[in-house]
Amino acid sequence: MNVGLISEDRELLHLCREVLADISDNTWSVAPISGISDRKIADLLLWDYTPGQALPEIAADHSSRHLFLVQRQDLDEFRERTSAIDTHVLLKPATRASSRTSSTRRPERPG
Repeated sequence: MNVGLISEDRELLHLCREVLADISDNTWSVAPISGISDRKIADLLLWDYTPGQALPEIAADHSSRHLFLVQRQDLDEFRERTSAIDTHVLLKPATRASSRTSSTRRPERPG
């Protein structure tokens, strides 16, 4: 499983790598990505949301590929910007325990 992290936070990248190493027996990898072409190689996209951030149009059949880290106080803005009903959200700050819990659910692979 290839996880793409869209974030400027290098500590978050380190945390993701630690958590995935703990649960995946080296079957998961995480890498920072930025361009649209990079997103095509990721099975799961982890977005470190910041207010005002440009977000992708999420096709309904690929919504399970996206997980967003959002501060509680930014949830209303996030919901307005995405207009998504079933978007996957994990509240910040991301911790080892919360990241481990959410990463045990494997997303559906795009067909």
